[in-house]
Amino acid sequence: MRIVRLRTLEAERRRHRREALDLSDTVVQGLAVARHALEHNEARHASAAIEKTLATARKVVTELLADLAAESKSIAPGDLVRGRPGTLDSDAEDDE
Repeated sequence: MRIVRLRTLEAERRRHRREALDLSDTVVQGLAVARHALEHNEARHASAAIEKTLATARKVVTELLADLAAESKSIAPGDLVRGRPGTLDSDAEDDE
């Protein structure tokens, strides 16, 4: 039984890693497209790339959280509320 549990945990770890990399890749690629568009004064294309990237990221995160909620029932309303607003300030430390 212990070997089966270890294999299950390892498979879950690989799946979570793959999903995290997919999310990262989606966001990085979308931002790269938006930056490229801005550098070429294509604000409408940049805005569309940002909107598409946000929508895709939201969808992936929603699916990941739904999977976690189904597995553990541990995510309750309000659990994902940040303690403070997000920031783009590179000097800000994220304590959470």
